[in-house]
Amino acid sequence: MNNLPRLFLYCILATFCLVALVSAQTTEFTYQGSLKDGASPANGSYDFEFVLYDALTGGSQDGATLSRPGVVVTNGIFAVRLDFGNQFPGSARFLEIHVRLTGQPGFTPLTPRQSLSSAPYNVKSLNSDDLGGVAASQYVQTNDSRLSDSRSPTAGSANYIQNTNSAQSANFNISGNGALGGTLTASNRLGVGTLAPLAPLDVHGNVFVGLTSDPSSPGANSVFLANDGGDSHNSFRIDGAGDNLYIIGRSNAGAGADTGIIFRTATKGTGEVDQVKIDSLGNVGIGTDSPGAKLHVIATAVGGAGIYTFGGNFNSAMESKTFGTGLHADGGDNSNSGGYGGYGVTGLGGGSPGIGGDGVVGTGGDGTGNNSIGGVGIVGVRGNGPGFSYAGLFNGSVNILGNLIVTGSKDFQIDDPLDPQNKYLLHAAMESSEVLNVYSGNVVVDKNGEAVVKFPSWFQAINRDFRYQLTAIGGPAQGLYIAEEVKNNQFKIAGGVPGMKVSWQVTGVRSDALMLKTPFKVEEDKPERERGSYLSPEAFGQPEEKGVEWARRPQLMNELKERREKAQQQAQKKQP
Repeated sequence: MNNLPRLFLYCILATFCLVALVSAQTTEFTYQGSLKDGASPANGSYDFEFVLYDALTGGSQDGATLSRPGVVVTNGIFAVRLDFGNQFPGSARFLEIHVRLTGQPGFTPLTPRQSLSSAPYNVKSLNSDDLGGVAASQYVQTNDSRLSDSRSPTAGSANYIQNTNSAQSANFNISGNGALGGTLTASNRLGVGTLAPLAPLDVHGNVFVGLTSDPSSPGANSVFLANDGGDSHNSFRIDGAGDNLYIIGRSNAGAGADTGIIFRTATKGTGEVDQVKIDSLGNVGIGTDSPGAKLHVIATAVGGAGIYTFGGNFNSAMESKTFGTGLHADGGDNSNSGGYGGYGVTGLGGGSPGIGGDGVVGTGGDGTGNNSIGGVGIVGVRGNGPGFSYAGLFNGSVNILGNLIVTGSKDFQIDDPLDPQNKYLLHAAMESSEVLNVYSGNVVVDKNGEAVVKFPSWFQAINRDFRYQLTAIGGPAQGLYIAEEVKNNQFKIAGGVPGMKVSWQVTGVRSDALMLKTPFKVEEDKPERERGSYLSPEAFGQPEEKGVEWARRPQLMNELKERREKAQQQAQKKQP
């Protein structure tokens, strides 16, 4: 009998509450149930505890815990009288019961909680003598002659506000103050502050929703939306002044708190999700609640782009060289001497256990006309200043899948080995009207004055039209010559002095598959758009506007020139 976890509550019955007087009603009711010990009806004396909740699981407790010790259970049946007070407003209530054998330690909760039947809700009904403590005679008139005589307005007249579900055709005008405790429905138009509404809801003046006091400095026609607390400092306001529309979010969270505006969307199955936030500093976050910049975007969709922009399309009515920029970003200025200005654009590729994402990808637009030129993927222009700067800087190896074209020299630059702290050392690359590969080395001829120089197996696969040069080291060798040209990836030297060291050089014309398909052109015509312009106009005594980039990108070059001239003017102003 002490195996209390086997006790189960089976049948729940609730009867009408007992009343002491016919005209007075109490909140007490009788609760009857069936208790089993294992498979058999329980018998004996049991202690009970009864707890009222507003949910089947979890929820909040309503009223106090009621203890009923020493309840006699006969053939599993027991009955107790319970009074939780005024805890039955009409919504669901659930009873949780704890039980133990009288005199035993510890109660066992019986699950699940029991939903109370409708009988306890009879405590909500009121007697016919009063309404909320107000005598019936104060709100129901039974002796007014107008209820039965024929004086106008008669019963059912349109001059009355009818208590009916059907629409009333007559107009009415009520002065004074009042409260609406139910639902007000307008089948056509409802005007507030106007007798001629132009919309289903037409409000002339301010609209306050949820406010308990007038907000400070509202506009003439503002909309205030506040939280349930009715605090005008915890509100959302739509206001208009002049040609501007203002949307203002306010909070009572206190000075220094981040009290911006959050826009949410609701998705079925996931609830509300923050999508856009404007914080108190004016930073806008899309996909983040903690924007760290004026615009901070984090893509939340799988594989989604953070920002996708398009420049304005060209219109034939516009200047023929006008274009729209998809994204324009300027770095911030730094007025401190020796400081750095802000970056215009930075790109950081995403991490991956496979291949990391690219930081910046640029793809030029297609040229669709007969004489058009495709756009450049990335254009870099060095900043203005008296010192030297770069249009592009790459910290690492650079892979070019195509040609490298320069107007200046192709140099390597290292720290000067003799003064690495103060100087750079530069060497220029060799130029040629052919695409050449140069190979060189030293070899010692044998006792017959001969030597064979061998190359890797790929040598003849990428080279042709070989040129040779031999130099004797340590003494003259007038008979030194190429005995056999390159064949089977080797060539033979002869005519040397036995044991002599010979320096050799072989130059081949590059002839791999790519070069054979796209052979090198020494001279080519300029495209029609670029004729009359120069790669280096200053070298020919021409103004900068004659530069080829002015023909290719006039709007960009104009912007750069204006920027340079502005920087020069500012520098002149700073001079003493």
